Amino acid sequence: MKKLVFIGLLLSFQLAWGQTAVIVGEICPGCAVVVKGRHLQPSDHKAGCWWLAQQQQAQSSSEDSGSSWGKEPYSDSGTFESVEGKPLTNDEYYELLIRTHCDYCGAEFSNQHKGDCLIGKTYNMWQKTMRSGKEGDATRLRDNIVTLMLSTESGRNKLHAMRGEAIPLTAEESSPSTKLKDYTPEPEKPAAVTVGEPLLSCPQAQTAPKFSGINEQSVVYEKLQTAAGKHEWGEVGEDQYYNSIKYDIERRTHVDGGPVILGKRNKDGSKEWYVFHGNNQGKYGGSEVYDNRHGGSPKDVRFEGEGQFVVEEYEDGHKVYTDAATNKIITSGNVGIAPMMKNGRFLLLKHQESTNYKTAQALYDGPGNMLLGDEIVLMDDAIVTRRNRGDEDGQYCQLLNWDWQELSIDGEKYFEAIYCFQSNRGSYFVIKLEEGKYALVGRGFRRVGGIYSSANEALLAWSKQ
Repeated sequence: MKKLVFIGLLLSFQLAWGQTAVIVGEICPGCAVVVKGRHLQPSDHKAGCWWLAQQQQAQSSSEDSGSSWGKEPYSDSGTFESVEGKPLTNDEYYELLIRTHCDYCGAEFSNQHKGDCLIGKTYNMWQKTMRSGKEGDATRLRDNIVTLMLSTESGRNKLHAMRGEAIPLTAEESSPSTKLKDYTPEPEKPAAVTVGEPLLSCPQAQTAPKFSGINEQSVVYEKLQTAAGKHEWGEVGEDQYYNSIKYDIERRTHVDGGPVILGKRNKDGSKEWYVFHGNNQGKYGGSEVYDNRHGGSPKDVRFEGEGQFVVEEYEDGHKVYTDAATNKIITSGNVGIAPMMKNGRFLLLKHQESTNYKTAQALYDGPGNMLLGDEIVLMDDAIVTRRNRGDEDGQYCQLLNWDWQELSIDGEKYFEAIYCFQSNRGSYFVIKLEEGKYALVGRGFRRVGGIYSSANEALLAWSKQ
């Protein structure tokens, strides 16, 4: 019965919110539908939405009881019995809980948080826990969201606006000044938080195109073709074996002298594949894609990364990536194109099993360089890696530039946590060195201020630059 009342009264809160605030938008916690500039309507929800069904049932119960619940103190836990001298009401609590603007990362919808936003992570955990029926854990998590909102200046200002109160002055602001300069025409400027020199160089990466086939061409012929002779892509050499190859699939790039993939479809559904390469006389020869690379014939051989890679893919998802220019194998396994690219070159992400049985990733910049980590966050100016120390020791994090150099703060390059944020001044990072010690690093790997006692203190320092 408690859950029924919670959902129904949440609807009442949303109606009150619409009367007192400009609506940015709403998101359904059940089916994730987002609307902008208005409230959700029943017709917006996806079929079978559990949130809508409970909302409609609870609305009927609320209308019958005539409850004044919204103005009553929030009582699901004792966390907010006194917030700036008053209990937090249910209306205030739930407006802070599901308001569409995030005071941490600036996102306008609760399912679109940016980077490693604390509120975004907590919101997602609350949603999963609420759907699993663990009411106690769900209450604790949504209390955490409201606490995080109230820890920001804009969140507190929102609360004062809901209460019809003026934004309170600080003790220093409310006391008369005893400084002569405060009564002169030239006002004193507040001291800015110091910004240090770059700790690392800051080369930039670019977002990789979602579809990378601009430099690739694929043709399927109705009848079998013979490799012998001249073709649009080049002339096959004198080797009789290569001249005798039959194919009805032809894949190539628009790079002169680049490799050509030839495939033959068999009646049993299998395919035979060959990769032809040009020699220094301009003639083409090739090799069969042999089964012994992964215990069976590949189901597909293709180009990826605008022709930079030749990829063999097998039935179980295993892939072999070869550099198209050098014909050298780069890597194999569960591999894919990374979402960022460096200096016009596509990168590869490889998922593999680490020693503690967690999913790891390796980032390749061509055949040479590699980074390992349980999680890799790729930004245009930095790379965040999170790695497992072991079951008892948790994780450690590193911040790197796109030359694979590791950031070091006070001689330490392994951190407990790295939180990523975006602002109108670019990306920035709050780095937890250890409990009670936080550092702030801005775009260009510039240190902002010194050591802070909390993440909130570091965020406040960023706003004071």
